[in-house]
Amino acid sequence: LEREHLGGRFEHVLASHHLGVRKPDPAFFARLLERIGARAEDTVFVDDREVNVTAAEAVGIVSHRFRDTAGLRRWLADRGIAVEVVGEAGD
Repeated sequence: LEREHLGGRFEHVLASHHLGVRKPDPAFFARLLERIGARAEDTVFVDDREVNVTAAEAVGIVSHRFRDTAGLRRWLADRGIAVEVVGEAGD
Protein backbone atom coordinates (compact mmCIF):
# COMPACT_ATOMS: atom_id res chain seq x y z
CA LEU A 1 0.00 0.00 0.00
CA GLU A 2 2.79 2.43 0.85
CA ARG A 3 4.59 1.78 -2.43
CA GLU A 4 1.40 2.60 -4.33
CA HIS A 5 0.74 5.75 -2.26
CA LEU A 6 -2.35 4.17 -0.73
CA GLY A 7 -1.14 3.79 2.84
CA GLY A 8 -3.36 5.40 5.45
CA ARG A 9 -6.29 5.64 3.04
CA PHE A 10 -8.37 2.80 4.45
CA GLU A 11 -10.16 2.49 7.77
CA HIS A 12 -8.94 -1.07 8.32
CA VAL A 13 -6.18 -3.18 6.84
CA LEU A 14 -6.06 -6.62 8.43
CA ALA A 15 -4.04 -9.71 7.63
CA SER A 16 -4.71 -13.32 8.61
CA HIS A 17 -2.43 -13.14 11.65
CA HIS A 18 -4.63 -10.35 13.05
CA LEU A 19 -7.63 -12.69 13.04
CA GLY A 20 -6.12 -16.09 13.77
CA VAL A 21 -7.53 -17.73 10.65
CA ARG A 22 -6.49 -17.68 7.01
CA LYS A 23 -8.32 -16.65 3.88
CA PRO A 24 -10.28 -18.07 2.11
CA ASP A 25 -11.82 -19.74 5.19
CA PRO A 26 -15.28 -18.19 5.72
CA ALA A 27 -14.35 -17.76 9.40
CA PHE A 28 -11.77 -15.17 8.32
CA PHE A 29 -14.51 -12.95 6.92
CA ALA A 30 -16.82 -13.52 9.89
CA ARG A 31 -14.02 -12.47 12.27
CA LEU A 32 -13.10 -9.57 10.03
CA LEU A 33 -16.64 -8.18 10.10
CA GLU A 34 -16.91 -8.73 13.86
CA ARG A 35 -13.55 -7.03 14.49
CA ILE A 36 -14.38 -3.93 12.47
CA GLY A 37 -18.03 -3.84 13.56
CA ALA A 38 -19.43 -3.76 10.04
CA ARG A 39 -21.98 -5.56 7.93
CA ALA A 40 -20.83 -7.45 4.83
CA GLU A 41 -22.82 -5.20 2.52
CA ASP A 42 -21.09 -2.11 3.96
CA THR A 43 -17.59 -3.50 3.48
CA VAL A 44 -15.20 -3.67 0.54
CA PHE A 45 -12.46 -6.27 0.27
CA VAL A 46 -9.38 -6.08 -1.95
CA ASP A 47 -7.01 -8.97 -2.55
CA ASP A 48 -4.70 -10.13 -5.31
CA ARG A 49 -5.90 -13.76 -5.21
CA GLU A 50 -9.11 -14.75 -6.98
CA VAL A 51 -9.87 -17.51 -4.45
CA ASN A 52 -9.96 -14.92 -1.65
CA VAL A 53 -12.10 -12.51 -3.65
CA THR A 54 -14.56 -15.30 -4.45
CA ALA A 55 -14.72 -16.32 -0.77
CA ALA A 56 -15.42 -12.73 0.33
CA GLU A 57 -18.16 -12.37 -2.26
CA ALA A 58 -19.71 -15.64 -1.04
CA VAL A 59 -20.37 -14.00 2.35
CA GLY A 60 -21.76 -10.83 0.79
CA ILE A 61 -18.69 -8.57 0.81
CA VAL A 62 -18.22 -6.46 -2.33
CA SER A 63 -14.76 -7.45 -3.54
CA HIS A 64 -12.07 -6.52 -6.04
CA ARG A 65 -9.14 -8.53 -7.32
CA PHE A 66 -6.12 -6.24 -7.20
CA ARG A 67 -4.03 -6.21 -10.36
CA ASP A 68 -2.78 -2.64 -10.42
CA THR A 69 -3.25 0.66 -8.62
CA ALA A 70 -5.06 2.38 -11.49
CA GLY A 71 -7.62 -0.42 -11.66
CA LEU A 72 -8.19 -0.30 -7.91
CA ARG A 73 -8.67 3.46 -7.99
CA ARG A 74 -11.23 3.13 -10.82
CA TRP A 75 -13.06 0.36 -8.97
CA LEU A 76 -13.20 2.43 -5.78
CA ALA A 77 -14.30 5.55 -7.67
CA ASP A 78 -17.09 3.57 -9.37
CA ARG A 79 -18.39 2.84 -5.86
CA GLY A 80 -18.17 6.44 -4.73
CA ILE A 81 -15.03 5.89 -2.67
CA ALA A 82 -12.66 8.78 -3.30
CA VAL A 83 -8.94 8.09 -3.00
CA GLU A 84 -6.85 11.22 -2.99
CA VAL A 85 -3.62 10.79 -4.94
CA VAL A 86 -0.72 12.05 -2.86
CA GLY A 87 3.00 11.79 -3.41
CA GLU A 88 2.96 10.88 -7.08
CA ALA A 89 4.73 12.74 -9.85
CA GLY A 90 2.72 15.75 -10.92
CA ASP A 91 1.09 16.35 -7.52
